[in-house]
Amino acid sequence: MSSNDRRKFLKSTAILTGTLGLGSGVAKASPRDVEPRAMAGMTTRELGRTGARVSILGAGLGSAFTRSNGDPEQAFALLEAALKAGVTYYDTSRNYGPSERLAGPFVKKHRDAIYLVSKSGNRSYDGFKRDLEKSLNLLQTDHIDLYHIHSLTPRDTDLGTIEQGAVKAAREAREQGMIKNFGVTGHSGAATLVKAIKAWDPDAILTIYPVTRPDRGRYEDDILPLAKERKMGVIAMKCVRHARDADLKGSDLIRYSLSLDGVHTAIVGLDTVAHLKENAAMAANFKPMDAVARAKMTQDVQLALAGHPAPWGSCLRYGVFVAWPIPMAALPLSAFPYVLMACVAASSATSPTAIAKSDNPETMEIALSGLHTDPSLWDLHPATSWTFTSAGSSRPAVMSITKVGKARTTPVRRLSTYAVLRDHRWEKAVIELRVRSDEPTEKKGRDVCIILGYIDDFNYTYVHLSNDADGRAHNIIMKVEGEKRRTIHSPAKPEARLTGDHWHDLRIQFDQDGRITVYQGSMETPLMTATAPDVAGKPIGLGSFNDRASFTGITISSGVQGDLREIN
Repeated sequence: MSSNDRRKFLKSTAILTGTLGLGSGVAKASPRDVEPRAMAGMTTRELGRTGARVSILGAGLGSAFTRSNGDPEQAFALLEAALKAGVTYYDTSRNYGPSERLAGPFVKKHRDAIYLVSKSGNRSYDGFKRDLEKSLNLLQTDHIDLYHIHSLTPRDTDLGTIEQGAVKAAREAREQGMIKNFGVTGHSGAATLVKAIKAWDPDAILTIYPVTRPDRGRYEDDILPLAKERKMGVIAMKCVRHARDADLKGSDLIRYSLSLDGVHTAIVGLDTVAHLKENAAMAANFKPMDAVARAKMTQDVQLALAGHPAPWGSCLRYGVFVAWPIPMAALPLSAFPYVLMACVAASSATSPTAIAKSDNPETMEIALSGLHTDPSLWDLHPATSWTFTSAGSSRPAVMSITKVGKARTTPVRRLSTYAVLRDHRWEKAVIELRVRSDEPTEKKGRDVCIILGYIDDFNYTYVHLSNDADGRAHNIIMKVEGEKRRTIHSPAKPEARLTGDHWHDLRIQFDQDGRITVYQGSMETPLMTATAPDVAGKPIGLGSFNDRASFTGITISSGVQGDLREIN
């Protein structure tokens, strides 16, 4: 971006902020020696070579924040409470729906008191620039302290092209003062992040440091020494995963992450004042855990998770959890089929099971079945809308939407009731299930939805099946992207087949390139198809817009080539 373009951009920003009624109150760019100050009692650390001193507890403004604090006044009050508690690090993103807009008034009021972070998922030069401009406008500021290239995955193989695109745009923005530092984020394998660090030399990295040590500990063992060598800022996320399943306080798990040598701060979803107070108390006058205590906590959590029915337990790269008390890294590759068979034998008749469909570990295909029997496997939104019914002599086990959630239309119309399978990701998958609408057969537009590529409440792809077909909202494949949504399916108007009050068999497939095919009943030709490259490697779910519905016979299978690496 030329200096002339920069002046034009700042002029347009001034016009926009004036139109919004921000006037002269918009924060001016702070000199680089002006740093946010944490309140008394909150421990702070220097964020690597950025030179900024930040609170070790950061506020994550993703789905936990936006789901619980959709009202602007409520969101502002919670952000004020976080600052009062000493939190100076605030993390949002272009992909977090209304997050940047909700944070804007708070940022305007406290710009020099906070360290502001946002992200762009765009890999192109122009796309990254557009996202940065939107972030600046919505956040009501003319500079951002740290702006990330968001969510790198193993599919980001052409690092050179990205360097000429988003990385180039980030470096220019840093030179021009629009951002002070640029970083990268990701949680789909440590190897991808290591390559990006070596290729691009970012100022900071945001990635996962939960107690379970995913990817065989490579995030800790490979990334932290490399980041320390380059004096990068390191921000931990996903710290409180498995707290509920291991019967641990979230603040204890955050303490684990903050005790790792090289981690400077940890972002935690800002959802309630109660959680904020608990976490802030831990971060005040922080006392790190030593290596022995950390190792014991890891062991305790692994044992606690191993006690859950399959597919909980150690998590493998091919997308399943196996209830097994021995660390998978200690087993030879040839042992994996036998481990899985043992898991099947150990499972009860009503528990979800992991089934090895091949004894060749190089092309092993895994099927997860019985997923509709156990509510602990799902993140339920809202939990009060879902019911799990055990099998009877003449009926199958069923998970049902028995109470319709509140309609959600801001910033775009989205599913009101849904469930996301927890902590599972598939690079490619075949999803087989039976669905039934529990609304009257004469109700037009009644629906069921299958969710693919779930990132958060505002970013996912869904297959919509209905008794109506208009090519726009019913019987379609739709992509929700923050503040917009769009249809991506073909043909333009698939046949409506969700009719009657009986069960319908569905089969939905996607591959590592995001090619989606949807079959119903005994169809040999797909009902509809689409391509959405970002569905691979992300969670799967199901739900409805505003209807009661039931799901049973859920099986997800996936064959993966090559290295069986652990995944978070």
